[in-house]
This record gives sequence, structure tokens and C-alpha cells, in this order.
Amino acid sequence: MTKDVLIVTPKNLREFVAKLPRFRHHFREMFTPEFPFLPAQLELMANVLEAAASGLNEAIPMLTTAEVLVAMVQVTGGERFPNSRAEFHDDAVMVSKVIHRNRSALQRFAGTKGVLWTNIEPNPVLE
Repeated sequence: MTKDVLIVTPKNLREFVAKLPRFRHHFREMFTPEFPFLPAQLELMANVLEAAASGLNEAIPMLTTAEVLVAMVQVTGGERFPNSRAEFHDDAVMVSKVIHRNRSALQRFAGTKGVLWTNIEPNPVLE
């Protein structure tokens, strides 16, 4: 993912954010007992991207925004959403790692949106 972060542009961000309304419906349906926090994590990441695209998240480092965007593009995979347990696991692990790696900035952002961090990262990163 690190290499992909280097090619994120404001245009990529705007184009992805324009698709978020369609994606949000799928995020809510991505609940599984094994990964109960994935929908809330994806929603937080979507909010980060919307704030970045509108210039409203100046407190979040650009690298964090870029990592979030790359993870979200991978999860949505060209509008393909996970439909097997293995795909859910891969996506959940990747999302969890991005959130864990950027915990400080994302936790502050979540707080500004009234989101309880225990709904986002209740456990250590999945292995």
C-alpha cells in the first residue's frame, strides 16, 4: 500500500468522494459477526475523505488521508464489494491496520464527529 499512497492526487480524492453516496449503502451491509466494526470503520474513513475533499480536515496529515483513500479504493475495488468470508477478512485486516497506523489523527477526527473510538478500534489489529 505504501507505494500506492505516493500516487494519490487531489483529483483521485475528488473522484472517489463523488462515488461515496453509492458506496455508503454497501458499507452498512458489510456487517458480519467476525468483523462487527468494519461498517463503522468504513464510515469514519468515508467522513475523513469527504472532509479532505472539502478542505475541512486540516488537522489530518496528508499521508493519513492518502492511506485512507488507498484502503477505501481497495475495499471498493472498482465498485466490487467483498462477498466471501476470505474477502471480508482481507479487507477488515487492511482497514484495521490503516486505522491502527493512523490512530492518533483518526481518533481526534472521530472525536470532532462525536464518534466513540471504541466503536472504531475496540481491539488490537487483526492478524
